[in-house]
Amino acid sequence: MSAGWRDHAERVLTIGTTTTLTVTAALTTIDVSTQANVFGGLITVTNNGDVQDLLIRNNSGAAGVPTLPAGMRNLTLTWNSVGLVLPALTLTAI
Repeated sequence: MSAGWRDHAERVLTIGTTTTLTVTAALTTIDVSTQANVFGGLITVTNNGDVQDLLIRNNSGAAGVPTLPAGMRNLTLTWNSVGLVLPALTLTAI
């Protein structure tokens, strides 16, 4: 998925392989948290310094920790089927 503005998924996303979320505009919010999405593979968020807020909901029982970008303001991860152990990260207030 690639977007240059606030990206908001309005239907369930079911992706069985690796997912890469990429943005092309500064101060972008990626919001794929409103549905019970199933990301079956690794989730990578490509950051060119543009991701401001990241919200992901994953309902996959095989879900792992996504590759997170640095320098975000807000992070919301909802993993309905498994727990997560997050790596150390720093969120920046703007």
